[in-house]
Amino acid sequence: MNVKAVISEPDAAAFLAAFERAVSLEAFKLVDLLAERAESQMRDFEDRLGHHVLSGLWTHDTVETADGAMAEVWSTAEQVTFFNRTTSARDGRVKSSVYPIDGKRLLAILEGGASEHGIAPRKPGGILTIPLRGTEELRREMRHRGPAAPEPGDTSFRKAVDHPGVHANENLATVALMIEQAAASYADNAGDAIGGDL
Repeated sequence: MNVKAVISEPDAAAFLAAFERAVSLEAFKLVDLLAERAESQMRDFEDRLGHHVLSGLWTHDTVETADGAMAEVWSTAEQVTFFNRTTSARDGRVKSSVYPIDGKRLLAILEGGASEHGIAPRKPGGILTIPLRGTEELRREMRHRGPAAPEPGDTSFRKAVDHPGVHANENLATVALMIEQAAASYADNAGDAIGGDL
């Protein structure tokens, strides 16, 4: 026995509209979930590295597009100029120095690293004032180079220094790979949700 189902044009149009809306909603939820997860991972990575201020500056934004949704995960530190201030006494005078640090450049260095490089004052004959954190690693290094081990808050004065460079964190690349690997299973779940809604 053959049974033919006939769907009227208005019913078919209503079904198609409902299907497209369900797909659009699930796409938005899926993309927003992935962006939220990426933001959370970036915050966790920054926290583990001791970058607690930078950790709190990660955010995301999700918008609907003509073919679904799009999300952007970024750090508001990109628009911030940070200031590292040091005050020290030398020759009986108190000197205070402020070092501006561009947030976008800071994030790029942390993410991609920096090779070894020299640092010298911009003004000829100038002196670098370098705030020292007084970590045990720094104390060992300074003992190796001279008799006085620094204490936390001390400042070192140099005509020039050799910076050892910065290892790349590659946090963004790691998070992007994690999201890419998770996207397929999330998409399957979204498909199941659409099927259940209709």
